[in-house]
Amino acid sequence: MRMVTATQHPQLAQATWEKLEKHLLRRALDIAEAKKKGTRVVGVFPGDWVPEELIHAGGALPVGLILGGEPDPLEAAHSVLPRFICPFAKAACGYGLIPDRPLYRLPDLYADPVSCQSMRRVGDIYSYYLGANVFKMGVPHFPQQDDHIEHFKIVLREFVKSLEDLTGKPQGDLKGSIKLYNRIRSALLELSRMRKVSDPPLTGKEFIRLNHASLVGDPVFMADILEEFVKELRGKHRTAKGPRLLITGPCIAQGDFMVLDLFDEFGAQIVVDDIVEGMRYYWRNIETDGDLLHNLAVGYLRERRPWPHVVGSTKVRPENLFNLAREFGAQGIVWYELKYCECYDMESYYCAEQAAQKGIPFLRLVSEYQPEEKGLFRTRIEAFLETIRR
Repeated sequence: MRMVTATQHPQLAQATWEKLEKHLLRRALDIAEAKKKGTRVVGVFPGDWVPEELIHAGGALPVGLILGGEPDPLEAAHSVLPRFICPFAKAACGYGLIPDRPLYRLPDLYADPVSCQSMRRVGDIYSYYLGANVFKMGVPHFPQQDDHIEHFKIVLREFVKSLEDLTGKPQGDLKGSIKLYNRIRSALLELSRMRKVSDPPLTGKEFIRLNHASLVGDPVFMADILEEFVKELRGKHRTAKGPRLLITGPCIAQGDFMVLDLFDEFGAQIVVDDIVEGMRYYWRNIETDGDLLHNLAVGYLRERRPWPHVVGSTKVRPENLFNLAREFGAQGIVWYELKYCECYDMESYYCAEQAAQKGIPFLRLVSEYQPEEKGLFRTRIEAFLETIRR
């Protein structure tokens, strides 16, 4: 099969990309300078259950801790964790233990959403080994029940109290912060929808990189530059003839691009994504009228596609995937799973079975962030794409 190089599909909005890269390269330095001036920093482990709006309105600086895809942090984490644990959780611990990832040492408070046992242990490691200030954010697993929404509101109130203790200031303009993050979500949604056309102006990897940047960059800068991308890319096209694919899985971390790069090599298009951790949920905005804390609880817990940990998601999630594939014209589903993620491991069996019943090609890839995976993945991806092309 002929592979496609990056030069055959030149990047659009190049100057805007360069401006974004410059901002991200300086991000750790900018945060360190802000700390020197008295600004508090809150590190957010991903999953998009921690409302950054509360951090921003509280006068602190939110930063997503979303790196992954490298084997070295896993080795560092093996000194404090068993081998048989999610590699993304291990990486989060490893980045905190090695000295050359300053973003993981800068936070004054770490917000750790307890969505699974692996992510729960990340907060434990930071608390015990680094002496870090960690807020454990319990994530209820019955989002359709009103009492679980009320419970989550209690958790959010406790988080606000922790932020006020951290900054020494009361909560500020929460509505303004929600509007700011709604701008980020709206821009990401419009960029994502641009991938519905047969020749989209950005690749799946480019979109995921923008999503990652929204979790790390300054929120005002990110809202502005994402809207700039929307203006520059709206109505633009780039030649694309390869199979159209949906990618789903527990996490795509910042830097975990091996699989995305392999699909690009073979000319395939990742046109839509359904990822739980490592990326921002952008499909719905938060209401700005009424009880804002209630709106955040509903928006972050209920009004989103259910994740595998949620009670009652077994029948809903596969149908959501198939509807999403249909909406974006995806011809196949890529199930990108992290090793030892038991929720996705169990779910993969019946999702694959239902995809087969519907005649949808389905490829399951399982990663532990090891470079030797690349050869096997390349072979399996090539065979998968040949099946779709026939």
